[in-house]
Amino acid sequence: MSVYIGCHLSSAGGFEEMGKRALEIEADTFAFFTRNPRGGKSKKADPEDAAKLREIMAQNGFGKLVAHAPYTMNACSKDERVREFARMCMKEDLEKIPMLGREDIKRQSEPFSYKVKEEDGTKVIHSPMFTSGIAYIKLLFDMNVIPKEDLPYASLLKSVLGYVDTENFTYRDLTSEIHLNSGGLDLYVSSWENLRENGAFKGAFTAGIKVLYEKAGFAFDIIKEILTASKLDDEKRLGEILDEMRSRSRMRLEGASHSAAVARACSYFSPVRAFDDMTGGIEYFHFLEKTADAYSKDEKFRKELICKLKETAKKLFAADNLMVGYTADEEGYKALPEELKKFKAALSDKPS
Repeated sequence: MSVYIGCHLSSAGGFEEMGKRALEIEADTFAFFTRNPRGGKSKKADPEDAAKLREIMAQNGFGKLVAHAPYTMNACSKDERVREFARMCMKEDLEKIPMLGREDIKRQSEPFSYKVKEEDGTKVIHSPMFTSGIAYIKLLFDMNVIPKEDLPYASLLKSVLGYVDTENFTYRDLTSEIHLNSGGLDLYVSSWENLRENGAFKGAFTAGIKVLYEKAGFAFDIIKEILTASKLDDEKRLGEILDEMRSRSRMRLEGASHSAAVARACSYFSPVRAFDDMTGGIEYFHFLEKTADAYSKDEKFRKELICKLKETAKKLFAADNLMVGYTADEEGYKALPEELKKFKAALSDKPS
């Protein structure tokens, strides 16, 4: 993830001048009006001036620029003259704005920026970069501790957690608390291949959240509440979630039937695609259909499913089964060690 910082600059001095001004204020992007904000004719294009800005951008790793059209431009106006002016503006501006050509693009890709650290015995992948005071946190639990036949239960668990009551919140209050204090929380199952070893891959149950630096404590507390204090024995609520997940899964597969079929075919010869199929593909949909149907008819099955979900959660959410991804600058990282230590104390010691 690349973050570019800049501001609105005057275009009075031309393209090169804007590029130099951006460098002076340590910006790597900027916005500018393509012509007078109130409309009118634009300046005559200067290819040499545009080329100098392209050189500055290429040499200093600039991001995309923001070309601000005049306020009077309205391509949807009922007045034909106004629409014609909009078409003229867009045509002229696109022809004049300096675009990076293939020769301006570096052949070398930017290196990944991360540091592998260890906090209280837990591996932390820290991506140190400027994030405008926002910490991007991922808590990854290795799914290798889950037997293959139980993988669908782990995927179901990610759809249940956060949508049932916990010891301290109703699920509605939990949602409000998350929205008030963070930029959103997601639970999902993901996988990635080991390109150095044929057939090897890793699957993870991930809790991801983004918060302001001062809310890092909240992030770990709310994830802890969801993972360790959710009331999984609410039979009525669990039945509602099952029906909803079955319906959503069916709509998703029907809306992308060709890609679903390809993914299914790949699952027969690719271990990682088989994992994906069991946790989110056609195989998972069959699991949801059978589970929802049995759950609605058989009280014994309902009890067994609740026990299976609790057992799966206990295996997954163990301190020894955790890895952390943390994106923030060094200032934002300072809160992590203590908050991670408190979070781990609420987990079981080892996957059971």
